[in-house]
Amino acid sequence: MKNKILLTSILLAFFATVGNKELFAQKGGHNFSLFGGQSNYLIERPTGQSSFIFNKVGFGYGYGIGKKINLFVNGELGALSSSKVLVIPVVSDNSCSCLTSGIGSLSTQLSSVSLGLEFPILTVKKLSLKTRIGSNFQAFENSFTNVVGERYRREYSGLLGLQLDYRISKKWSLFINTTGNKPYKTTLKDPDYYMSNKQTDNTKDFLVNGVIGITFSIERKKNKDSDQDGVNDELDKCPDTPKGETVNQVGCSENQLDDDADGIVNKLDKCPATPKGEKVNANGCSDSQLDDDLDGVSNQKDKCPNTPKGEKVNADGCSESQLDEDKDGVNNLIDICKNTQAGQKVNAYGCALNQMDSDADGVFDDVDKCPEEKGDKLNNGCPVVSKKIENKVIEIANEVNFITNKADLTVPSKSKLNELLAILLENPDLKIIISGHTDDVGNSESNFVLSEKRANSVLNYLAEKGIAKSRMTALAFGEAQLKANEISEESRAKNRRVEIKILK
Repeated sequence: MKNKILLTSILLAFFATVGNKELFAQKGGHNFSLFGGQSNYLIERPTGQSSFIFNKVGFGYGYGIGKKINLFVNGELGALSSSKVLVIPVVSDNSCSCLTSGIGSLSTQLSSVSLGLEFPILTVKKLSLKTRIGSNFQAFENSFTNVVGERYRREYSGLLGLQLDYRISKKWSLFINTTGNKPYKTTLKDPDYYMSNKQTDNTKDFLVNGVIGITFSIERKKNKDSDQDGVNDELDKCPDTPKGETVNQVGCSENQLDDDADGIVNKLDKCPATPKGEKVNANGCSDSQLDDDLDGVSNQKDKCPNTPKGEKVNADGCSESQLDEDKDGVNNLIDICKNTQAGQKVNAYGCALNQMDSDADGVFDDVDKCPEEKGDKLNNGCPVVSKKIENKVIEIANEVNFITNKADLTVPSKSKLNELLAILLENPDLKIIISGHTDDVGNSESNFVLSEKRANSVLNYLAEKGIAKSRMTALAFGEAQLKANEISEESRAKNRRVEIKILK
Protein backbone atom coordinates (compact mmCIF):
# COMPACT_ATOMS: atom_id res chain seq x y z
CA MET A 1 0.00 0.00 0.00
CA LYS A 2 2.82 2.42 0.89
CA ASN A 3 4.52 1.74 -2.43
CA LYS A 4 1.33 2.54 -4.38
CA ILE A 5 0.96 5.82 -2.47
CA LEU A 6 4.58 6.72 -3.26
CA LEU A 7 4.09 5.99 -6.97
CA THR A 8 0.83 7.95 -7.10
CA SER A 9 2.45 10.98 -5.40
CA ILE A 10 5.34 10.95 -7.87
CA LEU A 11 3.03 10.76 -10.88
CA LEU A 12 0.75 13.54 -9.57
CA ALA A 13 3.74 15.80 -8.94
CA PHE A 14 5.05 15.09 -12.41
CA PHE A 15 1.81 15.80 -14.29
CA ALA A 16 0.97 18.84 -12.14
CA THR A 17 4.34 20.30 -13.02
CA VAL A 18 4.03 19.53 -16.72
CA GLY A 19 0.56 21.09 -16.75
CA ASN A 20 1.73 24.44 -15.37
CA LYS A 21 2.02 26.68 -18.44
CA GLU A 22 3.58 29.56 -16.59
CA LEU A 23 6.31 27.39 -15.11
CA PHE A 24 7.19 26.06 -18.55
CA ALA A 25 6.88 29.33 -20.44
CA GLN A 26 10.62 29.54 -21.17
CA LYS A 27 11.26 26.11 -22.71
CA GLY A 28 14.13 24.76 -24.79
CA GLY A 29 17.80 23.81 -24.25
CA HIS A 30 19.51 20.42 -24.18
CA ASN A 31 22.18 18.82 -21.98
CA PHE A 32 24.12 15.58 -22.17
CA SER A 33 26.00 13.89 -19.33
CA LEU A 34 28.42 11.03 -18.65
CA PHE A 35 28.80 9.66 -15.15
CA GLY A 36 30.06 6.78 -13.06
CA GLY A 37 29.51 5.58 -9.52
CA GLN A 38 28.17 2.90 -7.27
CA SER A 39 24.82 1.49 -6.16
CA ASN A 40 24.26 -0.25 -2.86
CA TYR A 41 21.22 -2.56 -2.85
CA LEU A 42 20.05 -3.33 0.66
CA ILE A 43 17.76 -6.35 1.07
CA GLU A 44 16.05 -7.23 4.29
CA ARG A 45 14.36 -10.59 4.99
CA PRO A 46 13.06 -12.25 8.14
CA THR A 47 16.34 -14.19 8.43
CA GLY A 48 18.60 -11.14 8.08
CA GLN A 49 20.02 -8.56 5.69
CA SER A 50 21.99 -8.73 2.45
CA SER A 51 24.02 -6.01 0.75
CA PHE A 52 25.03 -5.86 -2.92
CA ILE A 53 27.38 -3.17 -4.24
CA PHE A 54 27.49 -2.45 -7.98
CA ASN A 55 29.94 -0.38 -9.97
CA LYS A 56 28.19 1.39 -12.82
CA VAL A 57 28.54 3.89 -15.63
CA GLY A 58 25.80 5.79 -17.40
CA PHE A 59 24.66 8.31 -19.97
CA GLY A 60 22.04 11.02 -19.43
CA TYR A 61 20.00 13.40 -21.56
CA GLY A 62 18.13 16.43 -20.29
CA TYR A 63 15.71 18.91 -21.85
CA GLY A 64 14.71 22.24 -20.35
CA ILE A 65 10.92 22.17 -20.20
CA GLY A 66 10.83 25.27 -18.05
CA LYS A 67 12.96 28.24 -17.11
CA LYS A 68 14.53 26.28 -14.24
CA ILE A 69 13.13 22.79 -14.75
CA ASN A 70 14.94 19.97 -16.48
CA LEU A 71 13.43 16.69 -17.68
CA PHE A 72 16.05 13.95 -17.55
CA VAL A 73 16.39 10.42 -18.90
CA ASN A 74 19.33 8.31 -17.66
CA GLY A 75 20.58 4.88 -18.76
CA GLU A 76 23.00 2.86 -16.59
CA LEU A 77 24.99 -0.37 -16.79
CA GLY A 78 26.71 -2.00 -13.83
CA ALA A 79 28.20 -5.14 -12.42
CA LEU A 80 28.31 -6.65 -8.93
CA SER A 81 31.40 -5.51 -7.10
CA SER A 82 30.98 -7.16 -3.71
CA SER A 83 28.23 -8.70 -1.65
CA LYS A 84 27.32 -9.87 1.74
CA VAL A 85 24.78 -12.59 1.03
CA LEU A 86 22.43 -14.05 3.55
CA VAL A 87 22.44 -17.91 3.40
CA ILE A 88 19.14 -19.51 4.37
CA PRO A 89 19.26 -22.99 6.03
CA VAL A 90 17.90 -25.97 4.16
CA VAL A 91 14.28 -26.85 4.95
CA SER A 92 12.79 -30.36 4.95
CA ASP A 93 9.88 -29.76 2.59
CA ASN A 94 12.20 -29.00 -0.32
CA SER A 95 10.44 -25.68 -0.73
CA CYS A 96 13.74 -23.95 -1.15
CA SER A 97 17.10 -24.92 -2.53
CA CYS A 98 19.74 -22.90 -0.70
CA LEU A 99 23.35 -22.02 -1.20
CA THR A 100 25.62 -25.01 -1.04
CA SER A 101 29.12 -25.57 -2.06
CA GLY A 102 27.72 -26.89 -5.35
CA ILE A 103 26.33 -23.54 -6.56
CA GLY A 104 29.59 -21.72 -6.92
CA SER A 105 30.26 -17.99 -6.99
CA LEU A 106 27.57 -15.31 -7.80
CA SER A 107 27.82 -12.94 -10.76
CA THR A 108 25.21 -10.14 -11.33
CA GLN A 109 24.75 -7.58 -14.14
CA LEU A 110 22.71 -4.39 -13.52
CA SER A 111 20.93 -2.28 -16.12
CA SER A 112 18.50 0.56 -15.40
CA VAL A 113 16.59 3.47 -16.97
CA SER A 114 15.41 6.55 -15.00
CA LEU A 115 12.94 9.29 -15.92
CA GLY A 116 12.31 12.36 -13.81
CA LEU A 117 12.51 16.09 -13.18
CA GLU A 118 15.17 18.35 -11.63
CA PHE A 119 14.28 21.48 -9.67
CA PRO A 120 16.89 23.95 -8.38
CA ILE A 121 16.40 24.68 -4.69
CA LEU A 122 19.50 26.78 -4.01
CA THR A 123 21.99 28.59 -6.26
CA VAL A 124 25.13 30.32 -5.04
CA LYS A 125 27.33 31.72 -7.79
CA LYS A 126 28.54 28.68 -9.79
CA LEU A 127 27.06 26.12 -7.42
CA SER A 128 23.50 24.89 -7.78
CA LEU A 129 21.73 22.43 -5.49
CA LYS A 130 18.87 20.54 -7.14
CA THR A 131 16.29 18.03 -6.10
CA ARG A 132 15.44 15.06 -8.33
CA ILE A 133 12.17 13.18 -8.47
CA GLY A 134 11.08 10.45 -10.82
CA SER A 135 10.72 6.74 -11.53
CA ASN A 136 13.22 3.98 -12.26
CA PHE A 137 13.25 0.58 -13.94
CA GLN A 138 16.17 -1.74 -13.11
CA ALA A 139 17.03 -5.31 -14.07
CA PHE A 140 19.42 -7.71 -12.35
CA GLU A 141 20.77 -10.72 -14.27
CA ASN A 142 22.16 -13.39 -11.84
CA SER A 143 24.41 -16.34 -12.67
CA PHE A 144 26.40 -18.96 -10.69
CA THR A 145 29.46 -20.79 -11.90
CA ASN A 146 28.12 -24.28 -11.15
CA VAL A 147 24.40 -23.74 -11.91
CA VAL A 148 22.76 -23.76 -15.32
CA GLY A 149 19.55 -21.80 -15.94
CA GLU A 150 18.11 -18.27 -16.34
CA ARG A 151 17.94 -16.10 -13.25
CA TYR A 152 16.76 -12.46 -13.20
CA ARG A 153 15.10 -9.75 -11.11
CA ARG A 154 13.02 -6.85 -12.54
CA GLU A 155 12.02 -3.88 -10.36
CA TYR A 156 10.07 -0.64 -10.73
CA SER A 157 10.84 1.97 -8.10
CA GLY A 158 10.31 5.57 -7.15
CA LEU A 159 13.31 7.89 -7.22
CA LEU A 160 14.17 10.81 -4.96
CA GLY A 161 17.50 12.55 -4.43
CA LEU A 162 19.80 15.57 -4.54
CA GLN A 163 22.35 16.78 -7.08
CA LEU A 164 25.07 19.40 -6.73
CA ASP A 165 26.27 21.12 -9.92
CA TYR A 166 29.42 23.16 -10.37
CA ARG A 167 29.53 25.23 -13.52
CA ILE A 168 32.96 25.15 -15.14
CA SER A 169 31.99 27.24 -18.15
CA LYS A 170 28.99 28.29 -20.11
CA LYS A 171 28.58 24.79 -21.56
CA TRP A 172 30.40 22.46 -19.16
CA SER A 173 29.70 21.57 -15.58
CA LEU A 174 30.58 18.89 -13.03
CA PHE A 175 28.00 17.21 -10.85
CA ILE A 176 27.66 14.77 -8.01
CA ASN A 177 24.38 13.27 -6.92
CA THR A 178 22.91 10.75 -4.59
CA THR A 179 19.49 9.17 -4.97
CA GLY A 180 17.39 6.59 -3.24
CA ASN A 181 15.20 4.05 -5.07
CA LYS A 182 12.25 2.38 -3.35
CA PRO A 183 10.82 -0.64 -5.21
CA TYR A 184 7.06 -0.82 -5.65
CA LYS A 185 6.86 -3.77 -8.08
CA THR A 186 9.19 -6.74 -8.49
CA THR A 187 9.29 -9.68 -10.92
CA LEU A 188 11.94 -12.41 -10.45
CA LYS A 189 13.03 -15.83 -11.67
CA ASP A 190 15.62 -17.65 -9.49
CA PRO A 191 14.48 -21.17 -8.61
CA ASP A 192 17.77 -22.34 -7.08
CA TYR A 193 18.86 -19.31 -5.20
CA TYR A 194 17.79 -17.99 -1.82
CA MET A 195 15.44 -15.44 -3.36
CA SER A 196 12.88 -18.01 -4.52
CA ASN A 197 9.27 -17.22 -5.32
CA LYS A 198 8.37 -17.92 -1.76
CA GLN A 199 10.62 -15.16 -0.49
CA THR A 200 9.69 -12.16 -2.68
CA ASP A 201 8.64 -9.68 0.04
CA ASN A 202 10.73 -6.60 -0.84
CA THR A 203 8.83 -3.95 1.11
CA LYS A 204 11.98 -3.11 3.08
CA ASP A 205 14.43 -3.24 0.16
CA PHE A 206 16.20 -0.02 -0.75
CA LEU A 207 18.76 1.03 -3.38
CA VAL A 208 21.18 3.87 -2.66
CA ASN A 209 23.05 5.46 -5.62
CA GLY A 210 25.99 7.79 -5.74
CA VAL A 211 27.54 9.08 -8.98
CA ILE A 212 29.89 11.74 -10.25
CA GLY A 213 29.93 13.03 -13.78
CA ILE A 214 30.21 15.84 -16.30
CA THR A 215 27.52 17.65 -18.30
CA PHE A 216 27.65 19.39 -21.66
CA SER A 217 24.84 21.93 -22.26
CA ILE A 218 23.46 23.49 -25.38
CA GLU A 219 21.82 26.63 -24.07
CA ARG A 220 18.32 27.38 -25.10
CA LYS A 221 17.78 30.27 -27.40
CA LYS A 222 16.45 33.30 -25.65
CA ASN A 223 12.83 33.79 -26.51
CA LYS A 224 12.19 36.96 -28.44
CA ASP A 225 10.42 39.81 -26.64
CA SER A 226 9.86 42.38 -29.37
CA ASP A 227 8.24 45.03 -27.17
CA GLN A 228 10.49 44.34 -24.17
CA ASP A 229 7.60 44.06 -21.76
CA GLY A 230 8.93 40.93 -20.05
CA VAL A 231 6.61 38.51 -21.89
CA ASN A 232 8.10 36.62 -24.81
CA ASP A 233 6.45 36.83 -28.20
CA GLU A 234 5.27 33.23 -27.97
CA LEU A 235 2.85 34.19 -25.17
CA ASP A 236 2.47 37.91 -25.86
CA LYS A 237 -1.05 38.71 -27.10
CA CYS A 238 -0.08 42.38 -27.38
CA PRO A 239 3.39 42.36 -29.02
CA ASP A 240 3.35 46.12 -29.63
CA THR A 241 3.00 47.35 -26.05
CA PRO A 242 4.48 50.90 -25.69
CA LYS A 243 7.64 50.99 -23.64
CA GLY A 244 7.23 51.38 -19.89
CA GLU A 245 3.60 50.28 -19.61
CA THR A 246 2.76 47.65 -17.00
CA VAL A 247 1.42 44.46 -18.56
CA ASN A 248 -0.44 41.38 -17.39
CA GLN A 249 0.67 37.75 -17.80
CA VAL A 250 -0.20 37.74 -21.50
CA GLY A 251 1.73 40.94 -22.22
CA CYS A 252 -1.13 43.44 -22.47
CA SER A 253 -1.45 46.79 -20.69
CA GLU A 254 -4.66 48.57 -19.71
CA ASN A 255 -4.17 50.76 -22.77
CA GLN A 256 -4.49 47.68 -24.97
CA LEU A 257 -7.07 45.54 -23.22
CA ASP A 258 -10.74 45.75 -24.11
CA ASP A 259 -12.48 43.19 -21.90
CA ASP A 260 -15.99 43.86 -23.22
CA ALA A 261 -14.82 44.07 -26.85
CA ASP A 262 -16.65 47.35 -27.48
CA GLY A 263 -13.74 49.07 -29.18
CA ILE A 264 -12.78 51.19 -26.15
CA VAL A 265 -9.71 50.07 -24.16
CA ASN A 266 -10.16 49.36 -20.45
CA LYS A 267 -8.25 52.45 -19.35
CA LEU A 268 -10.75 54.76 -21.10
CA ASP A 269 -13.82 52.56 -20.74
CA LYS A 270 -16.21 53.92 -18.11
CA CYS A 271 -18.57 51.00 -18.72
CA PRO A 272 -16.25 47.94 -18.83
CA ALA A 273 -19.10 45.41 -18.93
CA THR A 274 -21.05 46.58 -21.99
CA PRO A 275 -23.27 43.78 -23.38
CA LYS A 276 -21.97 42.35 -26.63
CA GLY A 277 -23.08 44.10 -29.80
CA GLU A 278 -24.32 47.35 -28.24
CA LYS A 279 -23.09 50.61 -29.75
CA VAL A 280 -21.06 52.74 -27.37
CA ASN A 281 -19.91 56.35 -27.10
CA ALA A 282 -16.34 57.60 -26.71
CA ASN A 283 -16.42 56.54 -23.05
CA GLY A 284 -17.37 52.96 -23.87
CA CYS A 285 -20.95 53.24 -22.64
CA SER A 286 -24.10 52.23 -24.47
CA ASP A 287 -27.57 53.72 -24.10
CA SER A 288 -28.54 50.78 -21.91
CA GLN A 289 -25.86 51.89 -19.43
CA LEU A 290 -26.11 55.68 -19.67
CA ASP A 291 -28.56 57.88 -17.78
CA ASP A 292 -27.79 61.42 -18.90
CA ASP A 293 -30.49 63.11 -16.83
CA LEU A 294 -29.80 60.97 -13.74
CA ASP A 295 -33.44 60.06 -13.28
CA GLY A 296 -32.80 56.34 -12.76
CA VAL A 297 -33.99 55.33 -16.24
CA SER A 298 -31.34 54.42 -18.83
CA ASN A 299 -31.15 56.42 -22.05
CA GLN A 300 -32.26 53.36 -23.98
CA LYS A 301 -35.64 53.33 -22.19
CA ASP A 302 -35.90 57.04 -21.34
CA LYS A 303 -38.61 58.78 -23.41
CA CYS A 304 -37.79 62.08 -21.67
CA PRO A 305 -33.95 62.23 -21.63
CA ASN A 306 -33.85 65.82 -20.33
CA THR A 307 -35.80 65.50 -17.09
CA PRO A 308 -34.95 68.37 -14.68
CA LYS A 309 -32.90 67.21 -11.71
CA GLY A 310 -34.88 65.95 -8.73
CA GLU A 311 -38.22 65.39 -10.47
CA LYS A 312 -39.91 62.03 -9.97
CA VAL A 313 -40.36 60.04 -13.16
CA ASN A 314 -42.42 57.11 -14.36
CA ALA A 315 -41.10 53.88 -15.92
CA ASP A 316 -40.51 55.75 -19.20
CA GLY A 317 -38.30 58.34 -17.49
CA CYS A 318 -40.84 61.18 -17.76
CA SER A 319 -41.97 63.54 -15.00
CA GLU A 320 -45.31 65.33 -14.74
CA SER A 321 -43.68 68.50 -16.06
CA GLN A 322 -42.81 66.64 -19.27
CA LEU A 323 -46.00 64.69 -19.86
CA ASP A 324 -49.02 66.05 -21.72
CA GLU A 325 -51.58 63.29 -21.63
CA ASP A 326 -54.32 65.19 -23.50
CA LYS A 327 -51.82 66.67 -25.98
CA ASP A 328 -53.15 70.21 -25.61
CA GLY A 329 -49.70 71.76 -25.33
CA VAL A 330 -49.86 72.21 -21.55
CA ASN A 331 -47.88 69.71 -19.43
CA ASN A 332 -49.58 67.62 -16.74
CA LEU A 333 -47.94 69.51 -13.91
CA ILE A 334 -49.74 72.73 -14.89
CA ASP A 335 -52.77 71.29 -16.71
CA ILE A 336 -55.91 71.72 -14.62
CA CYS A 337 -58.02 70.07 -17.29
CA LYS A 338 -56.20 66.84 -18.23
CA ASN A 339 -59.02 65.48 -20.39
CA THR A 340 -59.32 68.23 -22.97
CA GLN A 341 -60.65 66.93 -26.26
CA ALA A 342 -58.29 66.96 -29.22
CA GLY A 343 -58.27 70.19 -31.21
CA GLN A 344 -59.79 72.47 -28.59
CA LYS A 345 -58.07 75.72 -27.80
CA VAL A 346 -56.97 75.99 -24.22
CA ASN A 347 -55.69 78.66 -21.88
CA ALA A 348 -52.38 78.66 -20.01
CA TYR A 349 -53.78 76.11 -17.57
CA GLY A 350 -54.76 73.59 -20.23
CA CYS A 351 -58.50 74.23 -20.11
CA ALA A 352 -60.87 74.90 -22.99
CA LEU A 353 -63.80 77.32 -22.61
CA ASN A 354 -66.22 74.44 -22.16
CA GLN A 355 -64.10 73.21 -19.23
CA MET A 356 -63.62 76.54 -17.47
CA ASP A 357 -65.79 78.52 -15.14
CA SER A 358 -63.69 81.56 -14.41
CA ASP A 359 -66.22 83.23 -12.12
CA ALA A 360 -67.21 79.95 -10.43
CA ASP A 361 -70.90 80.51 -11.02
CA GLY A 362 -71.56 77.05 -12.43
CA VAL A 363 -71.76 78.30 -16.02
CA PHE A 364 -68.83 77.35 -18.29
CA ASP A 365 -67.07 80.23 -19.94
CA ASP A 366 -68.06 79.20 -23.46
CA VAL A 367 -71.74 79.97 -22.67
CA ASP A 368 -71.28 82.45 -19.80
CA LYS A 369 -72.24 85.92 -20.96
CA CYS A 370 -70.58 87.30 -17.85
CA PRO A 371 -67.48 85.00 -17.62
CA GLU A 372 -65.65 87.21 -15.17
CA GLU A 373 -68.67 88.01 -13.01
CA LYS A 374 -70.46 85.50 -10.82
CA GLY A 375 -74.04 85.24 -11.94
CA ASP A 376 -77.07 83.06 -12.18
CA LYS A 377 -77.35 79.98 -14.39
CA LEU A 378 -80.83 81.08 -15.41
CA ASN A 379 -79.42 84.46 -16.44
CA ASN A 380 -76.65 82.99 -18.71
CA GLY A 381 -74.10 83.37 -15.93
CA CYS A 382 -74.78 87.03 -15.26
CA PRO A 383 -75.91 88.55 -11.97
CA VAL A 384 -79.68 88.96 -11.46
CA VAL A 385 -80.60 92.52 -10.45
CA SER A 386 -83.85 93.05 -8.61
CA LYS A 387 -86.57 95.12 -10.28
CA LYS A 388 -86.55 97.45 -7.36
CA ILE A 389 -82.93 98.42 -7.95
CA GLU A 390 -83.52 98.79 -11.67
CA ASN A 391 -86.41 101.16 -11.09
CA LYS A 392 -84.44 103.11 -8.51
CA VAL A 393 -81.55 103.61 -10.95
CA ILE A 394 -83.97 104.83 -13.65
CA GLU A 395 -85.60 107.21 -11.16
CA ILE A 396 -82.23 108.67 -10.19
CA ALA A 397 -81.26 109.14 -13.81
CA ASN A 398 -84.49 111.07 -14.55
CA GLU A 399 -83.56 113.67 -11.95
CA VAL A 400 -80.03 114.33 -13.13
CA ASN A 401 -79.80 117.75 -14.82
CA PHE A 402 -77.11 120.09 -16.12
CA ILE A 403 -76.58 123.80 -16.39
CA THR A 404 -77.95 125.07 -19.72
CA ASN A 405 -75.61 124.53 -22.66
CA LYS A 406 -73.03 123.02 -20.28
CA ALA A 407 -72.01 119.59 -18.94
CA ASP A 408 -71.83 120.74 -15.32
CA LEU A 409 -74.06 118.88 -12.88
CA THR A 410 -76.51 120.82 -10.81
CA VAL A 411 -76.35 120.53 -7.02
CA PRO A 412 -79.63 118.51 -6.80
CA SER A 413 -78.30 116.18 -9.48
CA LYS A 414 -75.18 115.42 -7.45
CA SER A 415 -77.39 114.56 -4.52
CA LYS A 416 -79.28 112.06 -6.64
CA LEU A 417 -76.04 110.54 -7.99
CA ASN A 418 -74.97 109.96 -4.39
CA GLU A 419 -77.98 107.63 -4.09
CA LEU A 420 -76.73 105.78 -7.16
CA LEU A 421 -73.29 105.67 -5.59
CA ALA A 422 -74.72 103.85 -2.55
CA ILE A 423 -76.40 101.25 -4.77
CA LEU A 424 -73.18 100.58 -6.67
CA LEU A 425 -71.17 100.22 -3.46
CA GLU A 426 -73.69 97.76 -2.03
CA ASN A 427 -73.66 95.71 -5.25
CA PRO A 428 -70.00 95.46 -6.36
CA ASP A 429 -70.93 93.23 -9.30
CA LEU A 430 -73.25 95.77 -10.89
CA LYS A 431 -72.19 97.51 -14.08
CA ILE A 432 -73.94 100.46 -15.66
CA ILE A 433 -74.25 102.22 -19.04
CA ILE A 434 -74.51 106.01 -19.00
CA SER A 435 -75.91 107.52 -22.19
CA GLY A 436 -76.03 111.29 -22.88
CA HIS A 437 -78.84 112.96 -24.92
CA THR A 438 -79.77 116.54 -26.08
CA ASP A 439 -82.71 118.32 -27.69
CA ASP A 440 -82.70 119.27 -31.34
CA VAL A 441 -82.04 122.95 -30.86
CA GLY A 442 -78.80 124.11 -32.39
CA ASN A 443 -76.13 122.35 -34.43
CA SER A 444 -76.35 118.52 -34.34
CA GLU A 445 -72.58 118.09 -34.11
CA SER A 446 -72.42 120.45 -31.17
CA ASN A 447 -75.28 118.56 -29.57
CA PHE A 448 -73.40 115.23 -29.94
CA VAL A 449 -70.30 116.63 -28.27
CA LEU A 450 -72.39 118.09 -25.46
CA SER A 451 -74.15 114.72 -24.88
CA GLU A 452 -70.78 112.98 -24.70
CA LYS A 453 -69.49 115.48 -22.14
CA ARG A 454 -72.60 115.13 -20.00
CA ALA A 455 -72.33 111.28 -19.98
CA ASN A 456 -68.66 111.52 -18.99
CA SER A 457 -69.53 114.11 -16.36
CA VAL A 458 -71.72 111.53 -14.57
CA LEU A 459 -69.07 108.79 -15.02
CA ASN A 460 -66.30 110.98 -13.63
CA TYR A 461 -68.40 112.06 -10.65
CA LEU A 462 -69.02 108.43 -9.64
CA ALA A 463 -65.39 107.47 -10.33
CA GLU A 464 -64.23 110.26 -8.01
CA LYS A 465 -66.42 108.71 -5.33
CA GLY A 466 -64.72 105.29 -5.64
CA ILE A 467 -66.53 103.42 -8.40
CA ALA A 468 -64.16 101.71 -10.83
CA LYS A 469 -64.40 103.07 -14.37
CA SER A 470 -64.35 99.46 -15.59
CA ARG A 471 -67.85 99.10 -14.15
CA MET A 472 -69.19 102.08 -16.17
CA THR A 473 -69.60 102.80 -19.85
CA ALA A 474 -70.34 106.32 -21.22
CA LEU A 475 -72.17 106.65 -24.56
CA ALA A 476 -73.17 109.80 -26.56
CA PHE A 477 -76.26 110.02 -28.76
CA GLY A 478 -76.74 113.78 -29.21
CA GLU A 479 -80.20 114.51 -30.64
CA ALA A 480 -80.49 111.05 -32.22
CA GLN A 481 -82.88 109.59 -29.62
CA LEU A 482 -85.46 112.24 -28.72
CA LYS A 483 -87.79 111.27 -25.91
CA ALA A 484 -90.49 113.97 -26.54
CA ASN A 485 -91.59 116.16 -29.46
CA GLU A 486 -89.92 119.50 -29.54
CA ILE A 487 -93.09 121.63 -29.13
CA SER A 488 -92.64 123.15 -25.73
CA GLU A 489 -89.85 124.01 -23.39
CA GLU A 490 -91.00 121.20 -21.12
CA SER A 491 -90.58 118.67 -23.92
CA ARG A 492 -87.14 119.98 -24.76
CA ALA A 493 -86.12 119.61 -21.10
CA LYS A 494 -87.03 115.92 -21.18
CA ASN A 495 -84.79 115.43 -24.18
CA ARG A 496 -81.85 117.08 -22.41
CA ARG A 497 -81.19 114.03 -20.24
CA VAL A 498 -78.85 111.28 -19.09
CA GLU A 499 -80.10 107.72 -19.02
CA ILE A 500 -78.55 105.13 -16.67
CA LYS A 501 -79.16 101.42 -17.18
CA ILE A 502 -77.87 98.35 -15.39
CA LEU A 503 -75.81 96.17 -17.70
CA LYS A 504 -77.07 92.62 -17.67
